[in-house]
Amino acid sequence: MATPTLPQFVNGGKPSPKPVRLSGLGRGIGLAAFKPAGAGRPEGGRGRGASKLSRLVTEAVRHLGTVRNYSPVTLDNYQTSFDQFHQFLYSHGRPDDVQQFTGDNVQRFAESLAAKKQKASTVVIRLNGLSTIANTLMKLKDARGRAYLTENPTRTFEWPTVDRTETQFLLPDELKAFLAVARPLRESIPRDLLVDTGLRVSELCRANVSDIITVDGHTSLALTVKGRGRRVRKRHVPVSADVASVLFEYLTERGIPNPQDARHREAPLVLSSEGCRWKRTGLSALMWRIGRDADIDRFRVSAHKLRHTANVVARLARRDDGTTLDRWTRSRLLTHENPQSIDRYEHLLPDELSEAREAQRRALSRYLGDGTHGTAVGRRPARAGGELDPSAVWDRLDALGKQVAALVATLGSGANGAVVEH
Repeated sequence: MATPTLPQFVNGGKPSPKPVRLSGLGRGIGLAAFKPAGAGRPEGGRGRGASKLSRLVTEAVRHLGTVRNYSPVTLDNYQTSFDQFHQFLYSHGRPDDVQQFTGDNVQRFAESLAAKKQKASTVVIRLNGLSTIANTLMKLKDARGRAYLTENPTRTFEWPTVDRTETQFLLPDELKAFLAVARPLRESIPRDLLVDTGLRVSELCRANVSDIITVDGHTSLALTVKGRGRRVRKRHVPVSADVASVLFEYLTERGIPNPQDARHREAPLVLSSEGCRWKRTGLSALMWRIGRDADIDRFRVSAHKLRHTANVVARLARRDDGTTLDRWTRSRLLTHENPQSIDRYEHLLPDELSEAREAQRRALSRYLGDGTHGTAVGRRPARAGGELDPSAVWDRLDALGKQVAALVATLGSGANGAVVEH
């Protein structure tokens, strides 16, 4: 049997509000193709008495948090995915029943997001959240030992394809303007920390005052960083001396001279203008406003783009002995669990590409045996129709002349009694 697809994503087509009927399936997948409530046996259900879907999802999300150790941010995303799906069911008169967690309903939900001009990446995020919830419900069992779901309804159709573009980063002049924007200390501190450390925005939002650790004059943030499943990882993220100095000044203004004071240990490291802990969206929106004030209009500045920028700066860094920072070190600076993750953060500056092209041209001359030994002259392309380029002829003659002069000098030294080896 053919696998149902989301037709609006095929070949970049636009969403269609009309129901589409696939040959051989005998059922529609458009928004108007709903069956009456309770008609037929559900695909992902169990064929037994109705169980409230919202209650089971709450149980599944709690399981992911307490047993699997998923981060609060990830759990919030999963809950948001279900809340939108639940609202979709409600708006179409479907009951809060686990038997409604079917492939057809999830597919129609995905189509409704596309019809609202949601990006393909957003649709995939929602489907990922529902998929994880479904996999969890397939493992959780009721009092009779039966799984709440027998199959994952999100895997019964084809998901939209997401175009993965390279994440932007700030060029030198843009970063200079970004850091030069005047802001109150409570807003400049998170900006400077993100540029200095490359932290994920969620990690900075969760950081507490007690996470500041100073040992032998070096300041670090002891943070719980992003991980999957049961893996909870603590990382000491170093903070440069200049930024650490301003950070302590900021805490002193808040009446916290000692970060390890028991009265302030659980206080947020950075506060919003309302005196509350920053949310991810709010802190990233602050970076956008600072970027706007810096006249950066090439893209919308975000905390994640600053993370990519931090790695570009680290790649150009040199230690006191002149050595560069290797990939593994830069990966650790970004608190990656897998060092290969650094590949997504590697970017080249425009002048680096230009220099690379010139180096390639010099290598071409050596490869062709022009005898220029990597000089900037090299071999010019021949003109159309076999016509000789006069400047290329003169360059070639000049190179040959240098070779003859070198040969004469060598022979001359041999004639004066030197031993010439062949």
